[in-house]
Amino acid sequence: MPAIDHVRVRQQASRLATLSIDPTMFRRELRSLCQLYSDACLRQSSVVALHTPLKGYGTPQPVFKTFVQATRRALETDPGVTFALAKALWQVDGREERMFAAHLLADCVPASPYVVTETLSTWLQDLNDAPLTDTLGQTVGSALLIAAQTPVERSTQCQSWLRDSHRWTRRFGIAALQGLVSQRRTSDIHSILTALSPTMSEADAEVRGAVVTVLRELTQVAYQDVLHFMREWAIGFDRHAHWIIRQCLDSLDNDIRLELMGLMMRNNTFGKVTA
Repeated sequence: MPAIDHVRVRQQASRLATLSIDPTMFRRELRSLCQLYSDACLRQSSVVALHTPLKGYGTPQPVFKTFVQATRRALETDPGVTFALAKALWQVDGREERMFAAHLLADCVPASPYVVTETLSTWLQDLNDAPLTDTLGQTVGSALLIAAQTPVERSTQCQSWLRDSHRWTRRFGIAALQGLVSQRRTSDIHSILTALSPTMSEADAEVRGAVVTVLRELTQVAYQDVLHFMREWAIGFDRHAHWIIRQCLDSLDNDIRLELMGLMMRNNTFGKVTA
C-alpha cells in the first residue's frame, strides 16, 4: 500500500464521484482504488481468507471515508441516482463495495423510507459478516429509526429486528441502536435500554458482542442509567447477561466494577460463558 497522500486521495475521491451516474464504471474505479490502498497482509493471509465471508481489501478508514463523503456530496440532491448506485454496489461480493452501498442507501431514507425498508429486507438476508452488518445497522438502520414518525413505530421496527430468527438481523438491530447513540440522535436512553433488555439473554456470541459494544457506548452518555440497568441484570442468574456485564467492566469506575462483580459472584451462575 502506498503512503497516504491526502491531497491525492481527495483528487481520487472527486474523480470517483463524477462516475456515480454510471454504476459499472463507478464499481470498476472503486475496486481499483481499494486495490491500490489494500492491506497486503490482509490480502495474502490464508487464515483471513478462510474465516472472512466477504472479500475485503482492508482499505484504510480515512481513505474509504473520503471516497464515501465525496460521492455523497455529489449525489445529495439526486436520491434516484443514489439509490441506483447503492443497489449496484450491493451486487458486488465485496466488503468495501457493500459498505459503500450501506452509506448511500441511508441517504435515501428521507426521500423514501418505505422503498429503503423493502430493499433492506432483501439485503438483511445476505448478511453473514460482522463488520458489514454493523455498518449497515449504524447507517441504514439508525436512519430508519430516526425517520420513524412515532416512538411506537420506532420501537416496533427495532423489536422486529431484535427478535428475528436470523442472527445477523439481530446484530443489525443492535448496531442500529448504537448508531443512534453514537450520533447523539436520541435523548430517550430508557427506550434504548428497554429494547436491549431481551438481548441480555442472547445465546449467540456474535450478537452478544454487539450488545457489549452498544452498552459501552451508552456509558459515555448515560452512565447512571446504564449502571442501574447492569445492576438489575447482575443480581439475576442469567449467565449470558453476566458475560456481557464482565466485558463492560473496564468502562466503569473501579468501585462500580467491584460492586457488580460482587453481585454476580453472590448469584453465581451454573455455568460460565467463554465466548
